[in-house]
Amino acid sequence: MNFNKVILAGRLTRDPESREVTTKNGPTTVTDYTLAVSDGRKGSKTNFIDCVAWGRTGEFAKKWLAKGRSILVVGSWESDSFTGKEGGRVKVNRCRVNEHHFTDEKFNANSDQVRDDDFFVTLASQPEAPSAPDDGFIVIPDDAPEDGLPFA
Repeated sequence: MNFNKVILAGRLTRDPESREVTTKNGPTTVTDYTLAVSDGRKGSKTNFIDCVAWGRTGEFAKKWLAKGRSILVVGSWESDSFTGKEGGRVKVNRCRVNEHHFTDEKFNANSDQVRDDDFFVTLASQPEAPSAPDDGFIVIPDDAPEDGLPFA
């Protein structure tokens, strides 16, 4: 059995940096930032974790996150290597973010007052769903195959 899930809570050390890249599905937003994370004990070491968010999650990070913002992220751990500018191999480790959750009480971003109880953000690279009432329920079509449902 393999399992790769990362949950981190911390503060952004800098404003996110975004860029557009071309993928096989067309252009998409990629946003990078760093989280300062510690275990909360007095005198404990702070870790600086590089994070990357793709697609709609990257667009969200670009719009709403800023230096000092306290967030919780859910994602997976990535290890990669590439040839650097000087020809040597460079290894990178980072969290590939699938979800952002606000953890600070309020924050002023893009001139709007944002409160964490106004947002529960789970943005993955999924197509836009049709508008529906925000009652916590989803509509399952009558012709949906039973083997694709999480319950049966």
